[in-house]
Amino acid sequence: MNSLRMSEATYEEVVDYRDRGAVLVLPIGSVEQHGPHLPISTDAIVATRLAERIDCDRPVIVAPTYNYGAGSTPRQGGGRHFAGSVGLPNSLLAPALSRVIGEYLRTGFDRLLVLNGHMENVAPVYEALEDNLGPGGRWRDAPGMRRAVHVNWWDFVNEAHLQRFLGSTTIDWGAEHAGILETSIMETLAPELVRIDKKVRGGAPTVVPYDTFPASEDTLWPNGIGSSAVEANAEIGEALVDIAVSALRYAIDREFSW
Repeated sequence: MNSLRMSEATYEEVVDYRDRGAVLVLPIGSVEQHGPHLPISTDAIVATRLAERIDCDRPVIVAPTYNYGAGSTPRQGGGRHFAGSVGLPNSLLAPALSRVIGEYLRTGFDRLLVLNGHMENVAPVYEALEDNLGPGGRWRDAPGMRRAVHVNWWDFVNEAHLQRFLGSTTIDWGAEHAGILETSIMETLAPELVRIDKKVRGGAPTVVPYDTFPASEDTLWPNGIGSSAVEANAEIGEALVDIAVSALRYAIDREFSW
C-alpha cells in the first residue's frame, strides 16, 4: 500500500509524500461511550483504521487522528451522562478543526480528505472546510488547484447492502449507535477491542421524537446501545470494510485526478 502514517514519519518523509501529490487523510472521531462491548474511542478507531486501509495509485498520508468530537444528544449517541463521554460544542470544535485543516493547507497539502467516524461531527467538519476554502469550496486566499472531500463512512452503505445484512432496507441511523453495523465493523477492524460476551440489545424504554431538558430517564438508553449489537458479526464487518475502502478509492480517484 502506498501510504504513510504521519504520526510515525519524519518531516522529511512527510515532505516527500506531499511533493509526490499525496492525498492527506484526516480521520476524525469522538470520545464517548459505546455500550458495554465497544471502547470509548470506537469512532476514532473506525475512521483511523479505514484510512490506513486505503489502497490507491496516488500516495496517501494519514494524519494523526482528531479524537475529540461534537457532543451527542441523549437520543443520538447516548448523551454525555456516561462516564468518559466528552463532547465539544460546535462553536469550539468547528474553529479548532478549521485551524488544523488550515495548517495542513498552509504547509502545502492541496488534496485533503476528512474521514469522519462520528455522526455529530458532520456540521462542524463542513463549517471548518468552508472556513478554509470559502462558501461552496471556492478557494479564496491563494491561487492554484486545491480540493477537499468530506466523507462519512456510513454514507457508503445503501439500501441493497442493508437488505443483504439485515433483511430490510431501512435502519434508524440515530439509534444505530453501538449497534449491529458499528459493532460488526469493529469486529473486523479491531476485534481485540470488542467484548463479544457483552453484546446485548439496547434502546430506550420510551421512544419520543423530541428532546427535553433535562431528559426523562425512560427516554435514555440504559446500557448506551441504541438498537441491538446481538446480531453483529465479523462477516458483516468484512463486507462493510470492503464497501468503505472501495468507495474511498473511488472518491480519491475521482476527486483528485490531477
